[in-house]
Amino acid sequence: MPAPSSCEPWKEIYVQDEARWQTFEEAERIGHHIKNVYRSSGYEIIELPECTVEQRVDLILKRIQTMIHKIAHFRLVVAALIGLFLYTSCKQPVSKEGVAAGGASKDPLSAKTTLKYAHGFSIDYYDHFSW
Repeated sequence: MPAPSSCEPWKEIYVQDEARWQTFEEAERIGHHIKNVYRSSGYEIIELPECTVEQRVDLILKRIQTMIHKIAHFRLVVAALIGLFLYTSCKQPVSKEGVAAGGASKDPLSAKTTLKYAHGFSIDYYDHFSW
């Protein structure tokens, strides 16, 4: 889920201009309401400290990098779990025998392969060789 960042109004550098038409106190109230909307919608807000723009950018980039590592780690775990599931639930053929052993045919050129799966489920494949 996206994590919006927030910069509290900073009294020492706050200036009213065409972009910031509200007073400092109004900016604080509006910021408070915006954060409440985000929080009530389930977002985690990243509070940025009072520091230079460059330092704030570095903090945001580090947060993004951390999120990317978490996603990559999550994908690796999911892939490992899928592999483990496939390995344990779909075993390779455990027996390859002539159909004669099963009693269906005495033809030495026929073979039966049994694939055994989890929970006792199995599939028999019959290979018929011809000249």
